Amino acid sequence: MFNQVNAVLAACAVAGLALGGVVAAGGGSPDAWSRAPSPGRSSVNPTPDPAPQAPPRRRRPSPPNRSSPPRSPSPHRDGSPDGSYSHLVLSLQWHGGVCADGKSDDRPCVGESKRDTWTIHGLWPSQGFSSPSYCSEEAFDGRRLEKLKGQLNQNWPSYTATQDRYFTFWRHQWQKHGTCANDVPQLNSLVKFFETTLKLAKQHDIKKYLENSNIRPSRQQTYQPQQIMRAFADDLPSKLDVVCSDFRGKSVLSEVRLCFDKSLKPIDCRGQSSRCGNQIYYLPVQ
Repeated sequence: MFNQVNAVLAACAVAGLALGGVVAAGGGSPDAWSRAPSPGRSSVNPTPDPAPQAPPRRRRPSPPNRSSPPRSPSPHRDGSPDGSYSHLVLSLQWHGGVCADGKSDDRPCVGESKRDTWTIHGLWPSQGFSSPSYCSEEAFDGRRLEKLKGQLNQNWPSYTATQDRYFTFWRHQWQKHGTCANDVPQLNSLVKFFETTLKLAKQHDIKKYLENSNIRPSRQQTYQPQQIMRAFADDLPSKLDVVCSDFRGKSVLSEVRLCFDKSLKPIDCRGQSSRCGNQIYYLPVQ
């Protein structure tokens, strides 16, 4: 009996040694060895693969000269040194035509600005049908025109302003047109521009030229464009242009334009009538 017990104990000891070796070899709990790993599956947790990366965006190469080019200077600056005009146009206007309907450019004409003579609209550097404008940022200083103010008030009025506001018309003419004539010695300053324009206008009595050919203001009489052109041809060595405005469907004489070269010698304009019908009214000042 004793021998049988010893045999059982010896068998248990041998089994215990075998079990310890298996656990040591598996490196884990009994589940680790009692459950075989799936084919192709590691028993060790693998390091997760990195998240897929989007392919890098291809940057389209900038086309040559993609950047904005530098801004070109405004044309016709500083007295038009590039010769952007060829001659000068003296525009003279008639109150009876410009203000036939009591307005000029949709603004009411002012009674105290009536003149029974042709007055100055402006002196404009010109090239064909266009002209440079606003060629300099030089400020308009009306105080410098104080000595000319009496002549300007009489001969260069604004038909749509009272006398104390005429300077706004003069300022506009200087800034838009006068600043572009700095390459003409007689016009290269504010005072010179207005002095010279006054002198040119006084040399041409438009009303007298028309009267010499029996063309006088009338509300009944009409004239053909050729009659008016011939009237000026009798007194002027060069051709001028005639401009009409519309008054109730009728053509009324409102402006004439004389041309000069840069030495201020008279030259031919186109010798045409603009916006004039076959019958033109030369209306009296009302």
